[in-house]
Amino acid sequence: LSHELLKFNKLLSQMHATLAEFQKALKGLTVLSEQLEGMFSAFLDNKVPALWASKAYPSLKPLASWIKDLVQRVDFIRKWLRKGEPAVFWMSGMFYPHGFMTGTLQAYARQFKTSVDVLGIAFTVLETASEDIEHS
Repeated sequence: LSHELLKFNKLLSQMHATLAEFQKALKGLTVLSEQLEGMFSAFLDNKVPALWASKAYPSLKPLASWIKDLVQRVDFIRKWLRKGEPAVFWMSGMFYPHGFMTGTLQAYARQFKTSVDVLGIAFTVLETASEDIEHS
């Protein structure tokens, strides 16, 4: 979780900083740099600006869909922090799902004093909506 938090915080900080600079440039308080001009062009084309994409998770979505997806991802992490471990993990909503799975295996291996090399992950695809699954 901490790795995911760091990644999301870096992305959100980058977005906040560049949007603040962009607003200043629009008001004429600062020069519109080449990077900010690229951001403006990306907005007009409904694309994720390169300044954000460099800190973001891989995605081919247009900007409007990407923002909706980002809000859902941040909401997932926020609920995890405030309400505790979820019953269902949104694997594709993470920056680095492989790292999360590896960390889960390592935590299990430590708890049960076994080698991580003998562990694996199995899964079953469920027809149930994630909202309908409760902690067991």
